[in-house]
Amino acid sequence: MALSKPVPASEAGGEDPEAAAIRKRIEGIVWYHTIDLGHGVATPGAFNHLPVLDQYCVPDDLTGKRVLDIGTFDGFWAFEFEKRGATVVALDLDNAGQLDLPAQVRAKTSQEELNRKFGNGFAIVHDILGSRVERVVNTVYEIDPAVHGMFDIVHIGSALIHMRNPIRALQRMRSVARGYALISEPYKKDLERYGPKPLVECRGGREDCNWYRFSRPAFLAMLEGAGFSKVEILNEFDHGPYDAPASMAYRIYKAS
Repeated sequence: MALSKPVPASEAGGEDPEAAAIRKRIEGIVWYHTIDLGHGVATPGAFNHLPVLDQYCVPDDLTGKRVLDIGTFDGFWAFEFEKRGATVVALDLDNAGQLDLPAQVRAKTSQEELNRKFGNGFAIVHDILGSRVERVVNTVYEIDPAVHGMFDIVHIGSALIHMRNPIRALQRMRSVARGYALISEPYKKDLERYGPKPLVECRGGREDCNWYRFSRPAFLAMLEGAGFSKVEILNEFDHGPYDAPASMAYRIYKAS
């Protein structure tokens, strides 16, 4: 299915009043996720998971399950898990200053930008959908079973490449997973031209807070090093933003 950019409010016509009201509410927000809000309206996010949703191997029925969504941002996955019956905790940062920015980038970033709050889009969607997802402000490095409890599924998607210490993040995920971790992470095909060596490309976090690109063998080694003893590879596929819809290679892992 081809990806298509949601129509901005200014281009929409002939809508019912509720659709028009929703469009007005979502204007002025920079959206990362495309989220279906009903009434034929979706947030104009850079990434649209809806056409490839089945590729992520999320169970259809999550009734009675407690799910942690790490790095929720606009909340696409948190709301999707809730729709499937789960009780969901959505973990996110409070502001841009909490990102794993390298020192040279942080020094050149204005205090106003570092103080930029996250969660505005999440709050709007949460209200429109009448959601009960609990948004918790914290870093993945500080996940604590004594504070946050245990989860049947711990989910993270396309976030570990933005972290200075992805193995530590995986260790904290393992500590709160009474069931399993569901991980979707891009890998770099070019790194595998050298064979099965567990190679990692370090990008230093300078551009869009991208720290690493992993080979598939490297990511398997990271999961093992973080304490996961059983890893299943559920799927592989290509996906990307609207301007490059198949630019990234993804692998879906189920780790326990």
